[in-house]
Amino acid sequence: MTSPKTFFPDCPKHYLDKLEWEINCLKAMHPSEMKEKAYQILTCATTAWHLCDWVYGAMTKEQRALHRGSRRSGLGSFQDWACNECMWLKVCQQIAVANKHFEVRRFNNPRVGTDQVMMAVAGSEGKWFQSEPAFTIDGKWVPPDRVLETVLSFWRQLLQKLDMFWVK
Repeated sequence: MTSPKTFFPDCPKHYLDKLEWEINCLKAMHPSEMKEKAYQILTCATTAWHLCDWVYGAMTKEQRALHRGSRRSGLGSFQDWACNECMWLKVCQQIAVANKHFEVRRFNNPRVGTDQVMMAVAGSEGKWFQSEPAFTIDGKWVPPDRVLETVLSFWRQLLQKLDMFWVK
């Protein structure tokens, strides 16, 4: 199962650790680092989505049979199942695919988007504002850290259930 093209990650647990590290880096960023935060959010969403590949690749036939989500076969069926189990993973899928391909052509969900939200800076008495990257669902702002923490929790629970907390 080891891939010679991933540097260190060679199992789902390593990739889960990567996502957790990326989210912690995002949380540690200063509010003024708006562009850098947006980049980090894209990185986190992409890693969260790619965990589908890592988990599916490590699953047994029996585990795959229990986690079928659609009439599609293989990885696509597992992705459908995972998105049905964790609605925020679908947000990560939309962001990751758009980040890679410029736009989402297959399975596009027009309800999902990104935006920059203007927020008052604490202690500024409403005089100073900063832009904050955000996900949007039906035009409503959703904090990216909330989405990403929920997806991280979903993956952590699934890896535990599938007994994939082993490390090579």
